[in-house]
Amino acid sequence: MSKGFTLLDLVYVLAISAILLTLGLPAMSELLEKNLIQSEIHLLEQEFNIARRRAVIDNAPHTVCSLDANLRCMKSWQNKIDIFKDVNGNRAIDPEDRYIKTHTVDSRLKLTARLSARRSYLRYDPDGSTHGTVGSIQLCSPNFNADNQRAIIISSTGRLRRSQDKNNDGLHEAGSKTICQ
Repeated sequence: MSKGFTLLDLVYVLAISAILLTLGLPAMSELLEKNLIQSEIHLLEQEFNIARRRAVIDNAPHTVCSLDANLRCMKSWQNKIDIFKDVNGNRAIDPEDRYIKTHTVDSRLKLTARLSARRSYLRYDPDGSTHGTVGSIQLCSPNFNADNQRAIIISSTGRLRRSQDKNNDGLHEAGSKTICQ
């Protein structure tokens, strides 16, 4: 009596494994994509909450934007956000200001700020409000499924909320507009 597998048994196992892998791979890819975006949204929420708390604790304005090489806020966000104490509100790090931190977004995603008055920065005042700025911070990717795009919506009080699919079309909206469009 032989104990073991035959070549035919091995071929059956490999064929069934290949079929299961072919069926499961797209679902796994979708799960990983969704997880990446959810994780990045969570990290961005933490960063904005840090900026808001620091403004209240330090009793001084704090700015969130993408800084250029001269430590000034750029016109558009370059897949990173910088947080710093901005005592004079000039959107640049001066000697009296204090750098807090930088957060770089995963390279597979594109970070876009859609803020009121076409601002390229968000400033938290000492009371935790956003100095009259409202809008959304959107995470998009042309390579990902459109129904996985997400945004953080920022109110004038400084509070954050996540985008939702309010009209049940499978796409998240920030206010009345579909994000990443």
